[in-house]
Amino acid sequence: MGVRDPASSKGQVDALTRAGINTTLVQIDISDSDSIRRVTESKLEPVDILINNAAVFDDIENIFSVDDNEIERVIRTNLIGPALLAKHFGSQMKQRGWGRIVNVSSGMGSISRGFGADSPAYRISKLALNGLTITMADALRGTGVLVNSVDPGWVRTEMGGKSATRSVEEGARSVIWAALISDNGPTGGFFYDGKPVPW
Repeated sequence: MGVRDPASSKGQVDALTRAGINTTLVQIDISDSDSIRRVTESKLEPVDILINNAAVFDDIENIFSVDDNEIERVIRTNLIGPALLAKHFGSQMKQRGWGRIVNVSSGMGSISRGFGADSPAYRISKLALNGLTITMADALRGTGVLVNSVDPGWVRTEMGGKSATRSVEEGARSVIWAALISDNGPTGGFFYDGKPVPW
């Protein structure tokens, strides 16, 4: 489990351990390419399933209101970091002939579902993450590695807030579905609760 602050994740690790799941914490800042390099060059066990879930949100009116540094921070965290991790671990999966890459996207990154002006850096980063999913899935087609994007919905997380309509468990269902998809399952798609979502 890759986290920025291992101390803050102790409760989650303890819960997984109680459930009989062997968990290793890996400290990583997805917005920092040096941090990503340290993790990808370390001696981890083979990664069969990569879930790119880390993201930041900009609650900004429109592109003309957002600070230059904020645009870069959001794009680096929501797109560049996941792309570098997927490139590295996807190459290993390809060599082994099996793997799953799940990019946790958002309905806010779908053009056909109403691509608005608010939260511009977040929207653009998720739109681009969906593009990464398509190009990576095509590059890995026929290798046993499937790559998909999922929209977990509006989830009650630190980012989503207490007013969100879905629990963490409900939001995780699409992610788990894509992570455990069968060998003849789809690749290069965008899904919500296991059903295709228009790009």
